Amino acid sequence: MIPMLPEKLSNGLCSLNPGEDRLAMVCDMVIGAKGEIEAYQFFPAVIHSHARFTYTEVAAILANTRGPESARRADLVPHLVHLHDVYRALLKQRSQRGAIDFETTETQIVCDDNGRIEKIVPRARNEAHRLIEEAMLAANVCSADFIAQAKHAALYRVHEGPTPEKKVTLQNYLKALGLGLSVSDDPKPREFQAIADATKDRPDALQIHTMLLRSMQQASTRRPTAATSGWPTMPIRTSPARFAATPICWCTASSRPCSRQAVPHRQRCARGSAQGAQGRQGAQGPCAGGRALGAAGAHCSANERRCRRSLARCRGLASSAASCAIASARSLPAP
Repeated sequence: MIPMLPEKLSNGLCSLNPGEDRLAMVCDMVIGAKGEIEAYQFFPAVIHSHARFTYTEVAAILANTRGPESARRADLVPHLVHLHDVYRALLKQRSQRGAIDFETTETQIVCDDNGRIEKIVPRARNEAHRLIEEAMLAANVCSADFIAQAKHAALYRVHEGPTPEKKVTLQNYLKALGLGLSVSDDPKPREFQAIADATKDRPDALQIHTMLLRSMQQASTRRPTAATSGWPTMPIRTSPARFAATPICWCTASSRPCSRQAVPHRQRCARGSAQGAQGRQGAQGPCAGGRALGAAGAHCSANERRCRRSLARCRGLASSAASCAIASARSLPAP
């Protein structure tokens, strides 16, 4: 991964290295057995990491709590099991609200000791990846509610549905497959997830899910409008090494006084549903207001898309180079 911040920050001050203290903004949530966020609170804190896990290691521990990986981390296994229980509750809630969850396959370039491309392998998501993703989404939901109630302007990660042209293309594609499934003239995320669930066991499931994904508009970083209603709209509050707009959201959240007493999420949601859009659009935040914030979002979106295009070209070149290397090796005479 190529970080958006200097390496000394992304791998240093902004990285939870084991045995070192790090300043953080904490989102402390109370999550019920059904996956509902019952209360939350934000506060600055010092985090002291006790271990560095890999996704593969955590997935192995969750799959077998009595295996060798679990034996090496015996004192930390109960915490992972509790977090996994929270994840399953959040996943159940996600399914009930019809959120989109496509199963796509990313690729990883493996190089040899000389830095040359050796092979390109698929990188599969495991249970640990999904666990972290659900926890991050839950924190984003709370920060969205918090910022809306404070009536602060902020940058959001806006995911919109298909354009009219892409919608027609998708409808024709699904019709040609003879699935008996399609999307309405005003499609919502629940419709996309229903098609993904119905086709997940088909041999061409990856192709169908890719088509569904490509039919939607590319996510952008900006202030949401009424037109984005019904589609995921989240403030960017993840790692600053991943999204350049994250510090703006952190600044917005930290500028509001927040007590250590948990705030009932349901009460906030009842008010936020009517006031959220107005609060997001009409207020002026302390970090940047109005036009300046919009310009910052457009700048982040443009740079991110430029990076994605460059990455896609690099992957294409890497794939071509690997294919040429394999073909050359096969054409060499046997010793």
